[in-house]
Order: sequence, then structure tokens, then C-alpha cells
Amino acid sequence: MGLTLHYAAGDQLRAVRVDALGGPQVFAGDTALVGRVPSELERWVEVRAERREPDPELFYLPGGEIGSVSLGLALCLQRAGDRLLTRPVFLSSDTMEDSYDKLGRDAWVIS
Repeated sequence: MGLTLHYAAGDQLRAVRVDALGGPQVFAGDTALVGRVPSELERWVEVRAERREPDPELFYLPGGEIGSVSLGLALCLQRAGDRLLTRPVFLSSDTMEDSYDKLGRDAWVIS
């Protein structure tokens, strides 16, 4: 189905990972988030953040992937042959802080 759910102890949903090649398309307003060229979508997230309140809106994962607090997502990347495509990971509000450590490696790396 192209979705991977990540849970914490007690069956609390922490994140939903969408596969760039086999997952459903997900939209934020009119903007498609899955399987896009990373530079286009990163720029869209940055411009969107500039229009919001001055609170911290953006975050970056250790690999440099950008995330949006208000959208609750990290725009991860997935290889498709010679190309990289966006693979969003949607995060619960309590997972947003330290999301990389709270979810573990399997949420971020596609084998």
C-alpha cells in the first residue's frame, strides 16, 4: 500500500511514512508532496514558512532533509534509479521534538 506506520509503546501512533514510488499521493493544499523533485518541494516549504508567524517553523534532520512543524512532516528522500524523490514522513505532535531519535533508523532509511 506504500504506507508504513510507526508506533511507540502502548500502540501510540508516532509517524506515517509514505513511499515515494508506491505510496498514495498526499497534498498540502494544492501541493503534491510525494515523489517530487526535492529542490522544488524544499523551496515550497521555505516560502511557506516565510509567510507564517516568526515561531520556529522549519527543522532539519541529521541528513539535511527539511521539515515543517506546522505541517507535521519531514521531507525525506528516496532513491529511484539515478534520481531522488520526496518521501514525506508525517509526525505526531509529541514526536516532533527529537523525531529522529524517537522513531529510530527504520523510519528514515528505506532498504
